[in-house]
Amino acid sequence: MPRKKKLALGEHTFYIPAGYTPQIMDFVCKTSVIEDKKLYLVKVLAFVDNLYVRVKHAKKIKAGVSIKRIHYLLGLDNSDCTLLLNLLQEHKIIFCDKSKFVAGKIPYSYGFVPLTEKMPGFERITVKKKDIRKSTMKAICRPNTIENEDNKLYYDEVISKLEITGINLSDFEILAGYEDILGKEENPQKSSKKSKNNNYHFPPIHYSGGCVPETENRVNTIFFNQKADGGCVPDEKTDENRLLYSGGCVPDGFITVTKVTDDKLLPLFRIHDKRFFCRPSYKHKDGRVYTNVTNFPKKFRKHLSIDGKRFIGIDIRNCQPLLAAILFMNYSMQVYGELKEDIVEYKRQCEDCTFYEYFMGINKIDQSEENRQTFKGKFFGECFYSKNAAEDKRKELSIQFQQKYPTCYEALVNYKGKYEYSPEYKQVPITLQAVEKSIIFGTNIELVKAGIKCFNIFDSLFFTSMDDLGKAREILVKKFSVWNIKPGFKIEDYTKDIDSGVSDAENRDENTNDYIDSPDEPAVIIEPESVEYTDNQIWEQLKEEYWYVPEDERKQTIDRVRELLKLQAAEELS
Repeated sequence: MPRKKKLALGEHTFYIPAGYTPQIMDFVCKTSVIEDKKLYLVKVLAFVDNLYVRVKHAKKIKAGVSIKRIHYLLGLDNSDCTLLLNLLQEHKIIFCDKSKFVAGKIPYSYGFVPLTEKMPGFERITVKKKDIRKSTMKAICRPNTIENEDNKLYYDEVISKLEITGINLSDFEILAGYEDILGKEENPQKSSKKSKNNNYHFPPIHYSGGCVPETENRVNTIFFNQKADGGCVPDEKTDENRLLYSGGCVPDGFITVTKVTDDKLLPLFRIHDKRFFCRPSYKHKDGRVYTNVTNFPKKFRKHLSIDGKRFIGIDIRNCQPLLAAILFMNYSMQVYGELKEDIVEYKRQCEDCTFYEYFMGINKIDQSEENRQTFKGKFFGECFYSKNAAEDKRKELSIQFQQKYPTCYEALVNYKGKYEYSPEYKQVPITLQAVEKSIIFGTNIELVKAGIKCFNIFDSLFFTSMDDLGKAREILVKKFSVWNIKPGFKIEDYTKDIDSGVSDAENRDENTNDYIDSPDEPAVIIEPESVEYTDNQIWEQLKEEYWYVPEDERKQTIDRVRELLKLQAAEELS
């Protein structure tokens, strides 16, 4: 007897910009060179999904795409990859920018052609794995892990087990709004062992605001009932949140389309739908490792969990300037044979966590957390990560940095290539990221190997228990001590109770599906000189940030902070 074919179970979800589903379906329908429409549709969705996610993460309108990357993603040969890109451009779904192309180094960049009517958010398209060839699903569903045992362990033990809790994502899904009148197959090809193609006929797809009348001579069609306000609702046979494409070019119920109006929710949906990834930097071998949590919005971190437990984070304060201190000290020793006074002062300010505050003060910038985050980006953009500009074109922050730390500025100029507008200026961020990866990600892997489930977001590490956090702190202190640096730490606690769902008036706008920005969870910043162990004294330090905690629940918060204080006190004594 022939072996029974095993079908892949479950679903795979793609994400594309809102409003592009009709164009993609129409493109696949009308392209005569495509034989297996169903298979090609999946490959097109996989490419568009990949481009959309990369564009969103980079916060740009385009991203570099190489033929090698498409071949890896879709399993197409080079000529088919080129054909796919050309067809998508002909149908005005994507555009190509060749302005920065460098053969063998920088590929063409692609982005999405703007729609006539811009739509917010993204569309979530789900396909059933059992309807697609096993080899195709294996290619597009692979987790994109690194060919490295350490990073594979990190993915298998931590990233792939992350969950979203405390928020009901289905509340943010709505009908996509496409009334696709797809009839049965016209002259369907009979099943034959000799043929592997499904030659479906794709009727054109139209977007309409009207309702679909019920007709007797059309099969596998979704019918709608008209509401008093002229809108459409699905009948009782269809899912209230999902619109099923039926009949015609695609098998009945083959794909499902919903719309999410807030694109900030994309990282949450990717974890919810098990779309995990773990990859190195595309540009630099020793660069950062990117995962689902790398660009995860801070306001949603309280919804991350593993094994039902939420996370506590430890963040190295002034981390990037602190890492730069290592470069400056090496430069000073190599050139001058000693540590110059301004470099010692620079290191001290970074350890005391007052580096940014000094420059914010002389520029008369209010030192709120929001202003601080904005200033950090501006400072690094104008000083650390910029090219060596001509003297008369330098930015004000760059001049102020030179005046305060002349040897540090001299080291920066040399690391950037010495000359004005040298292309080697990128060596500073590349080197800092390599050092950061060695210390932070190295610590992460060390802890994962010890059986501790944790992950890092750049220079922060997240754990499910205070004991694990304490172990990480000890390792980090030991690693920084090699350069005689004493880092400062900030604790971010996301373990406090949260509402189940986001339907409360305080979290959702009653007229939209947008998640209202709530203040970030306050971080507990512990200064060694202010350590107090009595309940009243601890609460005096916390009450301004934790004023909303009910009196009968304060004890739990105080006890948690007391454990942090004990850890820090033990470190001070050692």
